[in-house]
Amino acid sequence: MFDKNSKILLILILILAMVLTGCWDYIDIEKRGYVSVIGIDKFEKEPMKEIDVGAKDPKDTPENRFSLTYLMTNVDYIVDKADEPNIIYTAPGETFYGSSRVLPTYYDKQVNFGHLKVAIIDEKVASDEKLFREVLDGFERDPFINRRLYMLLTSETAEKVINVEPVSNMVTANFLLDLLENKTRPARSGNGTISNIYRDVYWNKNTIIPRVIPGEEDIKVAGSGVIKNLKFEGWLGETDTRSLEIIRGEAKPEGINLKYNSIENKVAQEGDTWDYIISIALIYQPSKIKLIEKKKDNIKISVEIEVVGTIEEFYFQPKQDLLNPKTIDFFSESVCKKLTKELEDVTKKLQKEYKVDVMGIDRRLSTFHPKFWDEVKGDWEEIFPNIDIVINVNTNITQIGVLK
Repeated sequence: MFDKNSKILLILILILAMVLTGCWDYIDIEKRGYVSVIGIDKFEKEPMKEIDVGAKDPKDTPENRFSLTYLMTNVDYIVDKADEPNIIYTAPGETFYGSSRVLPTYYDKQVNFGHLKVAIIDEKVASDEKLFREVLDGFERDPFINRRLYMLLTSETAEKVINVEPVSNMVTANFLLDLLENKTRPARSGNGTISNIYRDVYWNKNTIIPRVIPGEEDIKVAGSGVIKNLKFEGWLGETDTRSLEIIRGEAKPEGINLKYNSIENKVAQEGDTWDYIISIALIYQPSKIKLIEKKKDNIKISVEIEVVGTIEEFYFQPKQDLLNPKTIDFFSESVCKKLTKELEDVTKKLQKEYKVDVMGIDRRLSTFHPKFWDEVKGDWEEIFPNIDIVINVNTNITQIGVLK
């Protein structure tokens, strides 16, 4: 069909097509600035002034409402060509999007959010419903932002958190991501991915967001901030957050310590004397939330928690025989009592102080009792603080470690 010359010409055309093909919008990686952590603070300084080149006199811009801090990992530091591990810029703006447009006026690279891993929001932004809604909308609309992005709250400023260079890993973005994705991270701060946060706020406008605390040379993620009606309501401590995660059925394995009084053979309460501390590793099974009474003016909920434990540390050659079933039953019951109190404490705080359902009870009622939920959902915010929630914990210690 083709002669020899035609075949050679066709091959040359194909080779040239492959060699000369390129991207019309190609940009060298050295000319991009990949933002890996973003900090969002409320702007509290005097409004900036901008000179309008086409006007005779400077004119004031609308008041800046956000102060955004951008952290880009210095690639040259990773290959030992630079001393500074992080490149940090702060830019004000009237809107969340507008601030990112200001950054290129004094940063010589094209800003890219495709590798954004962590967003840190200060308490003042989260306390302003309008500003917080704008931030959530900005993250959701951006097609380049991954749904696995982690969102954190801080009572300090986000800029302060970002400027910390942790001793164990001075590349702050890598440190935060490794910290949040650590499979052994205890259930003391919640999940924090924006996919989970949007899931919650789309359902009832309420959620919890992990708290980040900056130190001099370290960063800690522990505790959580309560969001009620898309606005910051208050903080939960580490123990309260863990208890809430247990109720929600999302708690990772963790340990608990019991202070034991061997003379009186009891677990010491606060202020009591004790001899030993027994450490028990716990695995929490998914919780079961059941509707016991379903009258609108008399709702009773049961939260069933199953826990499996392993004794990790006690005391060398103790008098107590850990092979004795009665001893194991005693410690199992002690774990139940301690966990029950902690779960009841966070339940009381959420019902009486914050008056917000972030426990997932409304979602369970909607799923398993849809007709009853239709009756109460319109008044759930007023009903929730007054419902009767009963906590039942069952602990089974199955292992005691290796003994001689």
